[in-house]
Amino acid sequence: MWDNYLLYMVFLGQIFVISYYFPRKILGLINNSMQQHPRNAYPKLYPLEEDAIKGKLNVFKIFNTVVVSIGLGILAMSIINSSDDLAGWDDQAVLGVFLMLQYLPMLYLGTQGFAYLKLMREQLENKHRSADLKPRKLLDFVSKQFITTAVVSYGVCVVTVLYFVQNPFDGFAGLVNILGLSALYAGLGFGIYQKLYGKKHNPLQSSKDRVFETTVAIKLLVLTAICSSLYISISLILASIDMRDLGNLIYSLYLQFFVFYIYHVMKVDHVDYSVYKA
Repeated sequence: MWDNYLLYMVFLGQIFVISYYFPRKILGLINNSMQQHPRNAYPKLYPLEEDAIKGKLNVFKIFNTVVVSIGLGILAMSIINSSDDLAGWDDQAVLGVFLMLQYLPMLYLGTQGFAYLKLMREQLENKHRSADLKPRKLLDFVSKQFITTAVVSYGVCVVTVLYFVQNPFDGFAGLVNILGLSALYAGLGFGIYQKLYGKKHNPLQSSKDRVFETTVAIKLLVLTAICSSLYISISLILASIDMRDLGNLIYSLYLQFFVFYIYHVMKVDHVDYSVYKA
C-alpha cells in the first residue's frame, strides 16, 4: 500500500509543478515585464491593447485552474476508493493522458504568442528591418559533448531494446520502441533546424537576444532527446523485473524536474527592451 501513497504524492507534485507553480511563474514574468515596460514608453512591444493581453492571460490562468481541479479529482477518487491504480485505471495511461491535458494551456499560450508576434511583424511590414547574416551552426549554441551524449543515449536505448527482443517479457512492444524514439529524435532534430535556420519570429529582437533564445531552445531539445532515451531504457529494464510502477514514478518526477529546469533557464532580465521604444 505504501507504493500507492508514493504514487499519490508524486502525482500531486506533478499537478502542483506543471499546472500551478509553472503557470504562475510564467504569468509573473509577463506581468512584471508589462509593469516595468509600459505601453507609453515601449509602444512597439504592444501590438494589442493591454486589456486584450490581460484577457488572454486570464484565460490561461482559468485553463490551468480547471486542469488542477481535474487532477485533484482523480487523486481524491483514487484515495477514497483505495485503488491500486490512479482512478482505477492503468497508472501509465492516466499519467500520459493527464500530461496531455496539462499541456493544453501551454499550447494555448504558445499559439497566442505566435499570433502576438505575427501582429508585430505586420506593424513593421513596410519598415526597414535588420538581419543577422552571420552563419549559424549547431556547435555555436550547444557543446559537442552534449550532442555526443544525445547520440550515445540513443545507442544505449537501441541496444537495450535489441536485448529485450531476444529476451522478451510480457507487454514488451518490441522494435516499436526504436521506431517511436527515432520519430521523436527526428521531430526534435527538425525543431533544432527550425531554430537555426527558420525565420525570425520577433522582428525587433536584437541579435544578442536571439542567440540566447536559440541557445536555450536547442539545449532543451537536446536534453529532451537524452532524457527520453534514458527513460525508455530504464522503463524497459524495470518492466522486465516486474517493477513497472517504479517506472511511472520516475516518469512523473522526470517531468517535474524538466519543468523546474525550463523555468531556471527562462530569463527576461537580459532582454534588450530598447528596441521596443518609440
